[in-house]
Amino acid sequence: MSARQKSTVQGRIENGTLFPNISINIQTDVEKQADRILNALKTKVLEILPAVRSDLGIALGESDGTESANEDSHELQQQQENLKEVLKMLKQRHENILKDISS
Repeated sequence: MSARQKSTVQGRIENGTLFPNISINIQTDVEKQADRILNALKTKVLEILPAVRSDLGIALGESDGTESANEDSHELQQQQENLKEVLKMLKQRHENILKDISS
């Protein structure tokens, strides 16, 4: 191997670009999996949240579990907003981890 080739390969190793296609494919796959998992988690949480809230209300003696539909709807909407914020934060963390991995 010539000195020029060695220098090129060494430069790519140091810059983290020796196998750029592999890195791009890994990043894409990880992002897809993270999005799929986060969406599945969101769906599951939103499915069980009303039941958990009702059970906690009954356990704490704050309600008899028969709150009005409007209150439940408002609470569910608030929980959805909170979940969206958590998902944004987790997605940002995921992007930061990918940046760290690729550098």
